[in-house]
Amino acid sequence: MSLFNLTETATEIKRLDEIGNHKPLFCVYEVEFLAANEDGRFSGAYRTEQVWFLEDGTEDPYEYGEDRYQALDELSDGEDSVTVNGNEYVRLNVLVVPRFVTACFTKKAADQYIERKRYDLNRPYIEVKNLTSNAEMLGVRRFLMNTF
Repeated sequence: MSLFNLTETATEIKRLDEIGNHKPLFCVYEVEFLAANEDGRFSGAYRTEQVWFLEDGTEDPYEYGEDRYQALDELSDGEDSVTVNGNEYVRLNVLVVPRFVTACFTKKAADQYIERKRYDLNRPYIEVKNLTSNAEMLGVRRFLMNTF
């Protein structure tokens, strides 16, 4: 990261400071799928979805809203498995579990991170956290603001 980039980051942190008392940290998360039990639940803390997997696990799952998911759903005729062109697909209930990836001081940096790593992330999203009680991160934030 160049001196110019650090100056831009410090300027944005100062701008955010002027807006209010909230000390934001822009956290990037992605979604991870974990197998649920037969009832479609494993933990009440997470949302569940149904996805189609190639039985041998060699491809990413097909999620609701994707064309292939819709096609497999129609071909299965309500069953939890279907064979297409010799490939066996199974429908599973999965937990949709958020997984922390990284944190950034600015939304722009979080957006840029997602754009650079999009190929490697599953449904990335940004959640804003408050640093008010984290003295160490507030110190780093203050250092950036006062140095650049």
